[in-house]
Amino acid sequence: MDDALLAGERSRAINPAEWKIVGEPLSYEAYGCMLRKGDTQFKQLMDKTIADAQKSGKALESYNKWFTQPVPPKGANMSLEISPKMVELFANPNDKALD
Repeated sequence: MDDALLAGERSRAINPAEWKIVGEPLSYEAYGCMLRKGDTQFKQLMDKTIADAQKSGKALESYNKWFTQPVPPKGANMSLEISPKMVELFANPNDKALD
């Protein structure tokens, strides 16, 4: 999450091109969805929907829309390319916790 926060701050700089994010992220945080405990049918639907978006390219399309190009209303561009870990996750969706 450090890289996304830094990219957001960089996008608001007077001259974003003067700033560079360096080094490896300090940590990786997973996003999750909350659902009622024991609702296996709904969990299966959520897992399938998310995995389908990741495998079909829709998730990458959404990522690029919000993180690699200008976003209205001010046209801020975070210029944050997708990480290799995220590419791997999109290729192999799962519901496992991060190590």
